[in-house]
This record gives sequence, C-alpha cells and structure tokens, in this order.
Amino acid sequence: MSFYLNVAGLIANIMGVGIVFFFALPQPSFDAGGGLGVDDSFRFPDGKTLGEMKRDAARDRKVFGFRARVGLFLMFVGFVFQLLAAFAS
Repeated sequence: MSFYLNVAGLIANIMGVGIVFFFALPQPSFDAGGGLGVDDSFRFPDGKTLGEMKRDAARDRKVFGFRARVGLFLMFVGFVFQLLAAFAS
C-alpha cells in the first residue's frame, strides 16, 4: 500500500511542478496596451481593437492563475501521499 501511495505522490508532484513551471513563474505581462489618447475602439495594425486585447488579457490572467493554483494543489497532494506512505511503512 505504501508503495502505491508513494508512486501516486511522486506522479502528482511532477505534474504539479510541470504546471507551475509553465503557468506560474514568471507569469507573462498581461498588459493590454493603450494609452491616454486611445479608447477601447482603437484598432491596432493586427486588426484587434483595444477592447478585445483587454478582454483577452483578462481571460489569460484568469487561465494562468487557475492553472498555477492547480499545480500548487497537485504538489500539496503529492506531499500528503508521500507523507502517508512514510507513516504506512
């Protein structure tokens, strides 16, 4: 039993570390651009408006934050599994 808890903990830890590596540290800049004389209807050369860029940046910020929390949760679960395995043996 302790062997399987230990393996499950290691798998959860490595998955959590991988997620945190890609989505938590360091997070990209979610700056949507703009300035003092530009409103949300301003269209950039790539065809997107400033309002669209702000919505995309807000969505990306939420996605990165959620994935970072999932990674940290997996690392915690992996630690708990390994701790249980140590006490079970």
